[in-house]
Amino acid sequence: MNEYDKNKIKEERMRNSLLAHYKNKKLLKILGFVFLIIGIILALIGLISFGISFNNMSMPNFFTFFLLFPGFILIGIGITLLRFGFMKEVGGYIKNESIPIINEASEEIKPAIKNIKEAIVEEEEEKIHCPYCNNEINKDSLYCPKCGKELFKECPSCHEKNDIDSIYCDKCGTKL
Repeated sequence: MNEYDKNKIKEERMRNSLLAHYKNKKLLKILGFVFLIIGIILALIGLISFGISFNNMSMPNFFTFFLLFPGFILIGIGITLLRFGFMKEVGGYIKNESIPIINEASEEIKPAIKNIKEAIVEEEEEKIHCPYCNNEINKDSLYCPKCGKELFKECPSCHEKNDIDSIYCDKCGTKL
């Protein structure tokens, strides 16, 4: 069997599976409505029987009164079958209604997230450690507030700030 035949068989199986799925959904919808309608009719018969007996101050007919209970059970089964039958349609509707709201909320929250990100990046970038005492200090500090030592060497030629252990200027190459 060649690759073409294998793909044809695979497509046929997929088509049959989808067809069976749609038939099952249709069956669930039909049975759901049937159970729901029968349940409502039985529940109404039971309620009407109870109402008539209550109005006449007499004992209800037990057969018609107790139709309430299977009626409510059939209503529950009908609703459950309908939920499964219409699950894709309801889920698609909910998804389509939710996506614009989620997109709008994400657009509104983007500036706040950007500000938080910038604050974190700034906070991380602004701190360095003193090479003498290892104290955490601001990046722009010229002297360590703990040990008082100078943190940068200034180039006599171009006045560029260089690391304290540099021998030559980073900008112009002059010996420090």
